[in-house]
Amino acid sequence: MRLLTVLFVLYNFAAFAQPITVTVDALIAEETESQQREFKLTYRVINNTADTLKLFFKSNAVSRSDESHNAAIAYYKIYEEDSFVSVGSILTTKGVSISRFSFVVEDGNESEEDFEKKYMTFLSQQYETPMDSIQNLYTAEGFEGLLQFEGKKYFAFQEKRKMHYQVLAPHQQLECTASFYWNKNRYYYSEPHEFYLDENAKHYFEITLVALKEEFKDKLDAELYDKIMKEPNFIKGVFVSNKVEIDFNTN
Repeated sequence: MRLLTVLFVLYNFAAFAQPITVTVDALIAEETESQQREFKLTYRVINNTADTLKLFFKSNAVSRSDESHNAAIAYYKIYEEDSFVSVGSILTTKGVSISRFSFVVEDGNESEEDFEKKYMTFLSQQYETPMDSIQNLYTAEGFEGLLQFEGKKYFAFQEKRKMHYQVLAPHQQLECTASFYWNKNRYYYSEPHEFYLDENAKHYFEITLVALKEEFKDKLDAELYDKIMKEPNFIKGVFVSNKVEIDFNTN
C-alpha cells in the first residue's frame, strides 16, 4: 500500500512539474455536406510557471501523428477505444494550397485524369521523388494527399529560411483552434497499415506537442542558435493533452 502511495505522489508531482500543459477544451462536430463532417477544435497551451517561457511552436497548425515530428507544430492521435489508430488519413485539413504547377489545355479534350497524371509527373520531377511513391500516395490518399505533399515540401523550404518561437507569459493560457474534415469513409489503407473504423466503438482524439530545440540547429542562424541554447527558459519536451471523444457515428 505504501508503494502505491509513493507512486501516486510521484505521478502527480511529475504532472505538476511540467512547465506547460496542453488541454483540449472542445471538439465540435458539424455536418457541412452530406458526405463530409467538420470538426472544430479548441485547445489551450498553458504556462504552469511564474516565468516567461519560450518554445518552438506554431499555434496555427495541427498535423497527424504519422507525419514527421521534426516541425514546430502539434500533432493529433486518434484512438478506437484504448487502441491507437495507426492510419493517419482519416482526417484532412483545408487551407491555402501552394503550388508551382501550371496546366495548359492544348486541344480542349484534357480530362481530369490527364490533369492528375501531369500533376504527379510534375511532383516527381520538381521534388525529386520516385514516381511510384507519388502514385502510391495518390492511391492511398487521393488528390488531397498530393496537394498536402506539395504543401509540405514548399513549407519545408520556408522553414529553413525562417523559424518562429512562441513566447508564453507567466501563467498565460494560449488558445488555439483548428478544423478537420472527415469524408465518412470507414475503410483506410496506407501501406503497410489498413484499418476499419468500427461504427459501434467509441473513438478519442488527443494532441501531442513535441517541443524541440537542438534538432533545429540546421534551420537557425548560428548566432540565434547559440543565444537560444543559453536561455534557461527556452524549453523542450513532449506534452500530451487529455483525450476527448470524437464522433464517427453515422447512424
